[in-house]
Amino acid sequence: SSLYTSEQMGLNAVSHALFYVDKELKDWKLGRPAGLMECSTGCASYAESPHAKVGADHVRANLEGFRLLFQGCAADHAGLGKTVAWRSFTPHVKS
Repeated sequence: SSLYTSEQMGLNAVSHALFYVDKELKDWKLGRPAGLMECSTGCASYAESPHAKVGADHVRANLEGFRLLFQGCAADHAGLGKTVAWRSFTPHVKS
């Protein structure tokens, strides 16, 4: 690929995208404004785009991106989730 110089770099990019949903979306975009993560008072000030009132649209777009990555864009939904579910992996253990 012209974007990634190795398979490992491509795999790392996918991994970072998947963990974005957990850390950035769940913890920061939802958890902090709701007072569930690292906030005790004035938590609503942490909401994304509070003045434009489009934070929910941003969350929706993040989840749609995750869905496309995980399910795939093709008609058969042969995305990452299907690939992982149908392969058997051999653990790489160093002796």
